[in-house]
Formats: sequence, C-alpha cells, structure tokens
Amino acid sequence: LIVALAVKHGWMLRQADVKTAYLNATLPNPVYLRLPKGLEEPDGSYYILRKATYGLGASGRLWWQ
Repeated sequence: LIVALAVKHGWMLRQADVKTAYLNATLPNPVYLRLPKGLEEPDGSYYILRKATYGLGASGRLWWQ
C-alpha cells in the first residue's frame, strides 16, 4: 500500500534497518574484553570491541551521533 501511494504521488521512499542500527556505530574509544567462561582463549589475551553492541551503555548515544 505504501509503495503504491509513493508511485502515485511521486514520493521518494527510503529504508532503514532499525533492528541492526546499534551494530553499525563505530566506537571512538577502545573497549577491551575477555571471552566468557567456557570459550577457549590463550592466557593473558584480550579482545578489542570495534563496533557497538546492544549490551553496551554507549550504543544508543553513538547511534544518534
């Protein structure tokens, strides 16, 4: 219905993927983390999170910038 109305009136349509919007924000500062228990990792290693995730407190703020 929306597409038909847009064609009839000459409107331009745009699409946004809201479900994964938080996952597209790049973190300005590094966030270091370790793997959860049960997953193997070499001793003393850590991982750097480069993209925002749903559990990160700054995800919403980064998405709006």
